[in-house]
Amino acid sequence: MKRLLYTALILLAFIANPAFSHDVKEGDIQIDHPWMRMVPVPGMNGAGYMNLVNATDKPDRLIAVKGDWAKKFEIHETRDNNGMMEMSPVPQGVLLPSGERVELQPAGYHVMIMKIERQIRPGERMPVTLVFENAGEIDTFIVAQPLSGDERQHH
Repeated sequence: MKRLLYTALILLAFIANPAFSHDVKEGDIQIDHPWMRMVPVPGMNGAGYMNLVNATDKPDRLIAVKGDWAKKFEIHETRDNNGMMEMSPVPQGVLLPSGERVELQPAGYHVMIMKIERQIRPGERMPVTLVFENAGEIDTFIVAQPLSGDERQHH
């Protein structure tokens, strides 16, 4: 009996821990596991990643990201240009086709977070507002992961 209670308490701790569960569904837009790597030194840049699901019958577009803990947030894309990886802003935002999932991930679309104002430790939940062309503003958190983390665990 004690073992069962102990196991239940451990499972409850994992379920309640915001670092393990931080998906958001607002209307027909779902934001799955928004994350970034921790920032050991204030003033550094970072990148935010997540999966976006558009469950509507119309396309939508992520057009901006807002937050008060960095100087600037931009939507960027990393592309291979003749063997050289280049990162550039995507001013038109990221298209979310109807009924599909779009991944913001390393070496692809991502949220560029510039001049982060303070140290961010693993497990911290950093508030952001995602701005969509049709769905409007959705508040969520980007959860900081350790620098040494395996990014494949975040998909």
